Amino acid sequence: MNKHAMPSLTNEVVMIENSAPEKKIIRVGAYCRVSTNLETQRKSMDTQMAAYERIIQAHPGWELVDIYADQGISGTSVRSRTEFLRMMEDARAGKLDYLLVKSISRFSRNTVDLLSFVRELSDLGVRVFFEKERIDTGELASEFLLSVFAAAAQEEIISLSNNLKVGIRMRYARGEQHWSNVYGYRKGWVIEQSEADVIRCIFDRYLNGSTLVDIRRELNKRDWSKQNKAQWSATTLSNVLHNEKYAGDLRMQKTFIDNPLTSHEAKNRSSIIPQYYVRDHHQAIVSHEVFDTVQEILTMRDPSRGVKQYPFYGLLKCPYCGMNMVRFKRNKSAYWTCGGQGDAIIREERTKCIPYAVREDALVQALASAGYPSDYAPLKARIVSMTFPRWDWTHLKVIPSGAEKRPFLLPVNYEYPEYTPYPVFTEKARECNVRGEIKVIRIIYINGNKIRSGCGNYTRNFIKLLQQQVNHMVIRPPEDYELNIPRIEPEGN
Repeated sequence: MNKHAMPSLTNEVVMIENSAPEKKIIRVGAYCRVSTNLETQRKSMDTQMAAYERIIQAHPGWELVDIYADQGISGTSVRSRTEFLRMMEDARAGKLDYLLVKSISRFSRNTVDLLSFVRELSDLGVRVFFEKERIDTGELASEFLLSVFAAAAQEEIISLSNNLKVGIRMRYARGEQHWSNVYGYRKGWVIEQSEADVIRCIFDRYLNGSTLVDIRRELNKRDWSKQNKAQWSATTLSNVLHNEKYAGDLRMQKTFIDNPLTSHEAKNRSSIIPQYYVRDHHQAIVSHEVFDTVQEILTMRDPSRGVKQYPFYGLLKCPYCGMNMVRFKRNKSAYWTCGGQGDAIIREERTKCIPYAVREDALVQALASAGYPSDYAPLKARIVSMTFPRWDWTHLKVIPSGAEKRPFLLPVNYEYPEYTPYPVFTEKARECNVRGEIKVIRIIYINGNKIRSGCGNYTRNFIKLLQQQVNHMVIRPPEDYELNIPRIEPEGN
């Protein structure tokens, strides 16, 4: 055998046969939504769910996971769509492969939300088929088509929202309002006496000086629960006291939807859109007089208005110009001074009155000594106004209600000297023999009274700072929609 001979090669080719692929089960879900709870739409929802269940079960290779159905919920936002959110959780958990939806508008009317959730489902490996538009997100051109159809759906809901608003506002202009549940009433504005007694108790307690916290504590202690058996809160009580329906009136369009895509509800302050007020619309639970007085107290106690103006605003008048005195605070003590008038912001630009400051607790004590209450409503029922005789801060001039009653004076005692309303400083020099040396010392007088040694500088500085604060107080005029009580800023130290 030739040692240089090449070995023989075989040309045999072996064919590898592929095994038959396993048929994968596709896990399918369906999403349905209707925007109202009307009987016709409830039937439509039942029909959709039954149809999808039949289609999925009849399709070879498909397995029904679940049918997700939101009823009576808008498609502009997903926050309240519990079934939609459950569907997304199932997709994130790997339970879905394919999703059937009637139309893009049923899935979402918000373009941003639509594309965001479709992209997330695609990343999770879940394809979506929109039946009406014949769009399958597994196809290349699907996102472009989705954007076009979603934009159209979004414009459609904006147009529908505007049309609905026009109809609603036309009904408001005619004095018509859709009935909604109101505590104390039943449909047709029929008074529910047991609940009306609770409403009257709330108004009565607030008129007589109780705070919202005090009333809440009393109601919950008595177990006077609300309609849903929940306990009362200060916020709920505030809403009750602000509600004109309890005086028999009806104010429409207190709120409005400023963004139909987010369904955000905004307060219609300053009448951004027209409001309609119907007086004596239905039987009242409390009188107009009671309701109006409560509104004054609510405004005086409103913490968002800076310093609270309770309890003497509107009753306490400046002795020089006759305008309402306003309340301010310094070192945790409350004082009253002239609030002036006009549109100027700084007090010294609103009034030419001297920068005085009357201590509130001295006024309360003076009224109490004569048997007068210091709460606004009971005091308002007995007097017309209060002021001081000019240059006499030691007496409060009270003008009682009633034609035959004459004004009288109440003595006001101050913790002298720093609480004196308008101190006048004087100084006198005197020669003194101090250890055989003649020295000149200064003696400080306030309103003619000698200040004891060692407290003159402190007292003078305290009063100087107090009067400086009075002069530079920020007093903002009230807004058009509010009662005539100015805002005081800042509150003070």
